Amino acid sequence: MKHKVINTLIFILFAYILSTGAVYFSSQKDIAQWEADTLALAENKAGLRQANNFYVFTKNKTYYTVSGENDEGQAIYFTYSPDDDQTYTANVDELVNEDNALALTRNDLGNVQVKTANIGIENGEYVWEVSFRDENGYLGYHYIDASDAQWYETINNL
Repeated sequence: MKHKVINTLIFILFAYILSTGAVYFSSQKDIAQWEADTLALAENKAGLRQANNFYVFTKNKTYYTVSGENDEGQAIYFTYSPDDDQTYTANVDELVNEDNALALTRNDLGNVQVKTANIGIENGEYVWEVSFRDENGYLGYHYIDASDAQWYETINNL
């Protein structure tokens, strides 16, 4: 009797691990495809030769951004919007970087747990979207204009 229960529990645990693994890898497949497509566009349109980071920004539209170095050795952000097939390029040196966006959010909001930052386009300008958890455990987003490091918008209590 004990062996049947133990074997049944082992089978249930094994099935659970397999199914959650399948869901996880299935969800990552889309992100990997978006990144590959954006990298190919960046190589063709902006001469990207080395990629560093990939960001997904979704607010009013979806934007995929890759940071890296172009053929001229300049650090750039290349952004693609699949919603309207637009591309954007900016020099990293001319914008707030990811670490600064995270630090600005900590400074602006005080007692929050900063999670991640994604860069995208809002009203034709580069914007950092920094996700955070407040002291009550609610998720929020803090938006910073990447060109001048100014607060853009904060969405709380999600």
